[in-house]
Amino acid sequence: MITPHQRLLSRTGESFEYAFASYHFSKESKWLRELVRDKRFKMSDTSISYRAITNWDKLGLLPQGVASEGWRRFSLVELLWIKAVKKMRTFGMSLEQIASFKESVMDWNKKTKTYPYFEYYIASAMLSKSDPYIVISNSSVAVMTMDDIETHKSISGSVSLLIISIREILKSVGFEPKQDPYSLWLLSNIEEEILHSLRSGNQREVLVKVRDFKPSDLEVSEEIDPNLWQEIEKDFAQKGVYASTTEQIVNGKKKSKKVTRKQKF
Repeated sequence: MITPHQRLLSRTGESFEYAFASYHFSKESKWLRELVRDKRFKMSDTSISYRAITNWDKLGLLPQGVASEGWRRFSLVELLWIKAVKKMRTFGMSLEQIASFKESVMDWNKKTKTYPYFEYYIASAMLSKSDPYIVISNSSVAVMTMDDIETHKSISGSVSLLIISIREILKSVGFEPKQDPYSLWLLSNIEEEILHSLRSGNQREVLVKVRDFKPSDLEVSEEIDPNLWQEIEKDFAQKGVYASTTEQIVNGKKKSKKVTRKQKF
């Protein structure tokens, strides 16, 4: 069963600010915030030696919320960052480079003692179709979805990037995302129908109605030569098409007929 929060996180086209605020302040998200912030992980869960962790601490790689003395405990957010650091090391990045990038991902809020943005992306990866990555370029690091990466590419052109999947790291520590990731290339049958309507015929207007965050109705309007109407009318009758028509008359003569076909999903 999908909870209201899961639906919120998977809203297509929903503004980031709205979803971000809902995660951090809604009652429905409280259980999830507690889950990712609970410091239940130990040193052994990091798969990093005590000596290496101490060295990382000196170099500023550890999250701000991790105690520098005594028994170290990690939240899921902090554990995922440490796992991401391990990934970066396997790709040849120096500890100094990673330390300089840390603040861009682990955005520590002193007042709430949380990592608001990284935490949000982890939550969305856990519950929705979102597929966020830690994206590293020559000069910066950011957390981005594939949509963000494609948008960036359309603006800045092709660029070399190193991307680390948050979903993959979640799986490595025993958290299986609830939904398969959204693909930019795989369209649903409904999306294919909408795309086909946009690209074919003499459409004047394509209207998609949405209910519960999914397309529910499709209305396609097109201009038809009145001389062809009888043939088209027979075709509509055979296929059981539901449509409405409007005739345009110029100087007393039928010029065209606007037909609006309606389809429910």
